[in-house]
Amino acid sequence: MKKIHANKDKILNRVKNAFKWNNIKSIIFGKSTGRRMFRLYFLLILIFACILYMPISFQPYIDYGWSDRFQYVNGEYVLTPDVISEVTGEAIAGEPVHFSFTHALFLSFSSFSDTGLTTIDLYNNFSIFGKLILMLEIQVGGFGVMFFIFMFWKIFKRTDKISINQQLMAQSEKGNTKIGNTQKMLIQTVIVILIIEFIFGLFYSLWFMYVPAYEQRAPVGVDTHGFRIMVDNTDVYSHLYKHSGFAFFAGFFHSITAINNAGFDIIGNCSLTAYSRGIHTVFLYVTILEFVIGGIGFPVIFDFLAKFKLNKTYELKKTKDGQKKVKVMRITFDHNYKISLFSKVALSGYAIVTVLGVAFFFLFEGTGIGGVQYLWKDDWGVFGTPGESLTDYNKVANIFFQAMSTRSAGYYTFDNRTISTIGKWLNIALMFVGGSPSSTAGGIRVTTFMVIFTVTWHKIKGSNYPSIFKKRITTEDTINSFIVLLTSLILLAVGGAILYSNVMSVNKATIPGGAIRTDFTNSMFMVASAFGTTGLGVVDLYKLKWYSLVYLMLLMFIGQCGVSSTVLAFRRNKVKENMFRYVTESIKIG
Repeated sequence: MKKIHANKDKILNRVKNAFKWNNIKSIIFGKSTGRRMFRLYFLLILIFACILYMPISFQPYIDYGWSDRFQYVNGEYVLTPDVISEVTGEAIAGEPVHFSFTHALFLSFSSFSDTGLTTIDLYNNFSIFGKLILMLEIQVGGFGVMFFIFMFWKIFKRTDKISINQQLMAQSEKGNTKIGNTQKMLIQTVIVILIIEFIFGLFYSLWFMYVPAYEQRAPVGVDTHGFRIMVDNTDVYSHLYKHSGFAFFAGFFHSITAINNAGFDIIGNCSLTAYSRGIHTVFLYVTILEFVIGGIGFPVIFDFLAKFKLNKTYELKKTKDGQKKVKVMRITFDHNYKISLFSKVALSGYAIVTVLGVAFFFLFEGTGIGGVQYLWKDDWGVFGTPGESLTDYNKVANIFFQAMSTRSAGYYTFDNRTISTIGKWLNIALMFVGGSPSSTAGGIRVTTFMVIFTVTWHKIKGSNYPSIFKKRITTEDTINSFIVLLTSLILLAVGGAILYSNVMSVNKATIPGGAIRTDFTNSMFMVASAFGTTGLGVVDLYKLKWYSLVYLMLLMFIGQCGVSSTVLAFRRNKVKENMFRYVTESIKIG
């Protein structure tokens, strides 16, 4: 009995010590790299949230000032924006929307983590200023804070020398396993991404301006069972068509959100539905290309730049006055540069998950047995003439786009609630895996998936020395990968339970037979969307309770920073270990 009481007192003392202010202070205000990053991230998110909560960020305030269209009631704004009438195409007063500081903080978390989840319609409710702030925050979150610190150092301090702590923070944020080339990698990669953003932004702008598209409306006289099924309103052209100012702003906004895998859009309130059929399938493929570039990771782009170098050479050319040296820029292939193991694993993992995701999505949703029935027979005229079978290229483009976007981008061309249950769980798996580390994607990352798959496969074959690309996988990487997997599953399970308790009164989309679609699958879909920083939704976030929004914020933050970085950020610096080691003994597993 004495021994039991002694152990009980020992446990109680440990619990008390854990909640001492000094221990809590060391966890929150510690000087480790992870904790520094956490404080810096949270400070920036809070600053952006305050700016987004300013009246100037809202379009009803810009249009009407303080009036019945824009009020501050009980600690939150009440917005009544102008919306486009589905019948006349003219601006009319929409439904009032409540927007609290919690919603602003949620939107700031979503922007900084490049997720795309929002509790409010950006298209109708946010002003140009508010959308510019969102663009800036998306860009900061995508490039990483350390890039801007490096540039500040170079411009104002006029030096390339940075502290080891700053290099460690940069490596933790967007680097790979080599700390020495992190600064060079960040600067070169960001320059390339800026060039890509400009080229794609110009393409989108011209597309919005010159290629006809239509505003969206619900099918006339058709019961869509509560789903957000939208078709072209052929009487009203898109507000971007032949409007250069709107088109160019929306084009560059779309380019920035696409390469950062953010998923926000200001094209309309139905994501890319208006650009999902006919010639617009080209637009979808171009968007896929851009968010894949953003999702493969900064180190992969850097390796590609190092392998294919742009060199300046001089050649002799004949002129009237004789031979003259002429400067020529050529792209050369560096045979001596070795692609890093990180890039090989990241690219191969990204390709494998992509092929599997697209193949299974085609199987579940593109064969007529899935939930997206209008992909098989378009009774509502979503992709063409009502009642006709969907053309093959439209079907392929939309299914391929949905499967690719689910990884982390967050755009959609049809309502995700219409996807079958098995299709939703496929999407959950894709969002859970996510993209590459040191990229704009979230999830457990494809490198974690590849390590777990490789170790498991080698164990099944009877090999105790797992390897990939002729390199042995370290025991530490194996343990860390399984820790990331287990921690992520726990986070998703807890989040699913929290949202399920809240979503029962929220997601009341009626399905045939009068049943209510409020299953656990929808809750897990939302949790995975936040963790994978995807931004796809099947639940109206506007009606969620504050605790559900806070947990989604936590998941978006963890998804952006990475589970390993987040866990390491809050561990104690010094862990007391015994000076001796116990004798090992095998345990029967499984």
